[in-house]
Amino acid sequence: MTIEKMPLALEVDRLSVEFQTEDVTAKAIDDVSFSVGKGETLALVGESGSGKSVTARAVMGLVGDPGRVTNGTIRIGGDDVSRYSPRQWRAIRGARIAMVFQDSLSALNPVFTVGQQLVESFRVHKGIRGSAARKRAIELLELVRIPDAEQRFHQYPHEFSGGMRQRAMIAMSIALEPEVLIADEPTTALDVTVQAQILDLLADLQRERQMGLVLITHDLGIVAQRADRVAVMYSGRIVEETVTRKLFGSPSHGYTTALLGAIPRIDTSIGALTTIPGRPPQLGRQGRGCSFAPRCEFAVAACRDEIPEPIEVDRGHIAACHEWERVRDESK
Repeated sequence: MTIEKMPLALEVDRLSVEFQTEDVTAKAIDDVSFSVGKGETLALVGESGSGKSVTARAVMGLVGDPGRVTNGTIRIGGDDVSRYSPRQWRAIRGARIAMVFQDSLSALNPVFTVGQQLVESFRVHKGIRGSAARKRAIELLELVRIPDAEQRFHQYPHEFSGGMRQRAMIAMSIALEPEVLIADEPTTALDVTVQAQILDLLADLQRERQMGLVLITHDLGIVAQRADRVAVMYSGRIVEETVTRKLFGSPSHGYTTALLGAIPRIDTSIGALTTIPGRPPQLGRQGRGCSFAPRCEFAVAACRDEIPEPIEVDRGHIAACHEWERVRDESK
């Protein structure tokens, strides 16, 4: 179920992705739907292995063997790109939708300078070459606040610090002014000061260009400060989605409550950190009921026997939980 938001930069409807192995067909993404408005930030949160990055790659048209998209519709600015050929995807990837990857050192090509990699996008997509492309690339490096941009243009990725590499990745992702930007853990392995700078930069660029931003993160503190809406993922499904204020104030799924309960607090005495018991199910072996039921303190028999359908529990608040009323009442 999609929360309507107009005008939409990105709309994903009932997306499913499978990975075929010798032993099992693993459904990594199962019937996922969400939307992002122009200038809006949607945070996609959940434990490692919940399906966040696979969702991002599917939306970018980057799922490769042994994976395949088995169902779903993806619209960018209202245009259905779900059945695009690889050639068509190459034409819009970067130009209409772009992605900042989690590991900037791996994402950047180590044998080309940062400037060469920036210039390449202008050459391929816009036919801009030579001094014009170089000038535009240096302007982008300055835009993302890389000092001595003209000198840095000639340097290789390993000569950049982690924060500067991430800025260079952002420069490449916004070079063609896409309508949608997906940022997959853009502050991983950066110190807190640089994290804040990167997030401020993304927010500034988003406001200037009215981009829809999908922010994938584990950090619920960042979500509380930066996101307009939140979609919580578990075992390949979105189990709750709403505006950020409602998610923190009235969680309506056992998994969301468990995630919020695991946040360390500075206003309580120091003791053992709260954890979520158990572990996520293996792909392809999720069982017939709610995947979170074995770990959920609110689970009843129905949770183990029947997958709960997402319903609107409040205006603009979607939850897939049989016991959402009890979850909400007890979480208060």
